[in-house]
Amino acid sequence: MDINKSELSSIATGPRLLCIGSVNIDEVYTVKSIVKEGETKSSKSRNIIAGGKAVCSDMEILILNSCFSQNISGKGANLSVAGAKAGADVYLGAKIGQDGQWIRDLVSSIGVNTSMVITTSIATGRAIIQVEEQSGENCILLFDGANHSITRDDVVQMCEPFNRGDWLAIQNEGSEVCFTIAHAIEKGMKVLWNPAPMEISQPMSEMIPLVDVIVVNESEFRQMYAWVKKDLPEKFHNEATVEAEERLLAYAKQANVKILIMTRGAQGSVAVVRNHKADDYGLYSVPCGPVSPESIKDTTSAGDTWIGFFLASIIKSGGKEAQSLSVNQIIDAMKVASYASGIGITRNGAIPSIPSLEEVETCMATGKI
Repeated sequence: MDINKSELSSIATGPRLLCIGSVNIDEVYTVKSIVKEGETKSSKSRNIIAGGKAVCSDMEILILNSCFSQNISGKGANLSVAGAKAGADVYLGAKIGQDGQWIRDLVSSIGVNTSMVITTSIATGRAIIQVEEQSGENCILLFDGANHSITRDDVVQMCEPFNRGDWLAIQNEGSEVCFTIAHAIEKGMKVLWNPAPMEISQPMSEMIPLVDVIVVNESEFRQMYAWVKKDLPEKFHNEATVEAEERLLAYAKQANVKILIMTRGAQGSVAVVRNHKADDYGLYSVPCGPVSPESIKDTTSAGDTWIGFFLASIIKSGGKEAQSLSVNQIIDAMKVASYASGIGITRNGAIPSIPSLEEVETCMATGKI
């Protein structure tokens, strides 16, 4: 099925956000602790959408109860909904199966333009998620499904209506990631890349200095850092002796990154920003939202919520060119994102946990979540 051309004709001009990424039907299992190799555990609840089976292998087995409710996710869906809720003009580029048509309707009802969502004969992707009851930490097993059937022709169609000054947000939960980034840059679009799941390769590494903003969590950054560590001064070879901020700054300089942000959970977020005039970098930290540990329920979409609100804030502040972004714009956007993700982790689910802009603004005004 091709992109809906009749809907494309109504796309307005101005800064817009295209999220090309995955759409998944979730199966979420609440457990006392995440299953380890060789363990058999009972889950306290099962949340499932549109059918699907429990994960079951020779090494890991989950015994299920009968409770279930609806949930959808996928980094493309999560981020597009977060961006729309944050007030950006958002378009989702994705592929789904016939079993995922209701997802298109739901995402559209939240305010995301879904005219670039393509229906295929391949089943919609699945996410098998374990969530620890006390900490809210999660472990995710993905079935790619239609997400990995995106072709280069699909990418060209999805990007066709977008122009210089528009933004692309992309992660690694899909196919043709490097081509998508290169094509968007060729069109003059600005690119935020969240390389998750992390896949280190030469083609991926070549994209790093080209994109405008890279956002990673601590685990993802460790893998990126390992890729270039041998090229850094000897003092940086032993990670245990160097602070994370120092490693982030050293990596940004070595990889020639424009803006590199690491989200650190309870420790907030850190940004390394290149000063194009002085050919140097600045390091800036923002604390996490004021969330008490006992209020944390589910961190599944914390990163996607953070990115969606961050990028929407950048776009609304006039961020058409990464080089023209001021440090204050970046820090302000990081603060909004920290509160948004902080609110989200106090709720269950991926998309259902994403707050509205009004909720975020209220919490920021009071300093409480």
